[in-house]
Amino acid sequence: MKRSSLFFGMVVLAFLAFTTSCKKNEPNIGDGGGIPVGDGFYMAMSGADPDASAVLKAETVAADNFGSQARDGFFAGYMYLKAGNYNVVNVVEGKIIETYGGSIETITQTDASQCGYNDIDVASVALDGAAFAVSADGLYKVMFDKTRSEVVLHKIEKVGLIGDATVMGWGGDVDLPLQGSITADGATWEGTEIQMKQGDFKIRFNCRWVIDRLIDSGAGLDPSNGYMAFTNFGGAPDNLVHGNDAGNMKIDANSQAQYTVTVKWTPADGFTMTMTRTGDYVPPAFNPDDHPWGVRGTAGIDWSTGIKLFYKSEGNAHTWVGMIQLSENVAAGDGSGEFKITDGNTWLGANEVTDNTNGLLEGTDNLIVKTGNGGFYYIVVTTADEGTTYSADIYKGQWSIIGNVVSGTNWDSDLVMTESGSDFTVSNQALVAGEFKFRANADWRYNLGGDLAALSVDGANLSISAGGTYTITLTTQDKGETWSATIQ
Repeated sequence: MKRSSLFFGMVVLAFLAFTTSCKKNEPNIGDGGGIPVGDGFYMAMSGADPDASAVLKAETVAADNFGSQARDGFFAGYMYLKAGNYNVVNVVEGKIIETYGGSIETITQTDASQCGYNDIDVASVALDGAAFAVSADGLYKVMFDKTRSEVVLHKIEKVGLIGDATVMGWGGDVDLPLQGSITADGATWEGTEIQMKQGDFKIRFNCRWVIDRLIDSGAGLDPSNGYMAFTNFGGAPDNLVHGNDAGNMKIDANSQAQYTVTVKWTPADGFTMTMTRTGDYVPPAFNPDDHPWGVRGTAGIDWSTGIKLFYKSEGNAHTWVGMIQLSENVAAGDGSGEFKITDGNTWLGANEVTDNTNGLLEGTDNLIVKTGNGGFYYIVVTTADEGTTYSADIYKGQWSIIGNVVSGTNWDSDLVMTESGSDFTVSNQALVAGEFKFRANADWRYNLGGDLAALSVDGANLSISAGGTYTITLTTQDKGETWSATIQ
């Protein structure tokens, strides 16, 4: 993501308002007069002329790398709508030359929002179609897509900050409470005593990044397959820019501080933002529970679902360990077999991770499991300075048995297990009565014992009651978060 700097003053850091959407157009009403708005598409209430505050302008949508791409026939804007019946109209030289309308329904997009604002209203429209109903007064993001012949409305209820410059990281929003109410004249959201550290951040609405209108055909972000419309702003606090057209905002080392953050919307100026310094930055106390380190990416489950590592306190250090099953890259450039190590805030890729796998992985940003190298990998993440910096190591994974059940050993030698699918096994092995445990990569920091059906890290020793020939299998059903074993 692109980065940009904040301007830091001696006492007060205030950023000037900048127009981002919904500016009034200069009218182009033609020689014979007409509707006093510029040429373009508008939301218009039945029986009323369109107003400049309800203009729909060409807007970029998400690209495959979550950057921006143009979409033919896609228009959008933020506007206040009164409850009533509406059409989308096309105005040229002060005259309405096209009217679009149709039927509307509310669609719930499961888990689209991290704070529950999952509903969108979708109108299937056609030329000269009947007006469709907007059921409630409010501030909406409205999208008109001619390719899909639809109008989408999403009511704006919440404004927040998200990013590693905030205490929530990229995993959640710092809420900016609404001041008063949202009216046709405008709205203000403001948060006080907000700690901002060095890093990136954005504004987003309703705890969601996009409104997803892709068709579930596996075609990705191909223009014929629909679109994902942004619901966030980046750029700079004094120059807000839609979506990812200008990347993230940034707090630099000199700008770490406590701020009052104010976001305003008006019909004339769209969204504007100011940040006023009110105190020094106070780092939050380090809490390991706030750092659920794990693996995300197509090599694991997906980019939104993590496979968790296990936390261990080690004196003055904090460590997370795991034996994670990763899928191989299928074809160069198709995005498969890729991953990063993350706690949802900090993302560690190829440039931040020490690769000890002797060429099994590649990549300059995302780590990539080379074709033919799918399987288990042992991952260790450590911080010795309360989360200021992290080190991460990755190794080819290997489970072993250690104990006194192998004749001639006494907890001083590992019996290596064979990897197969989601299992590690020793087969037809002569064992004597005694105790043992499983450990990862001959490392005691990640050892398993206790209940065979639900093994636990640092659990009690397991046992063999009588000598004989045994097959022991260690298995996972969730790519390495939990483990169980059988002894036969």
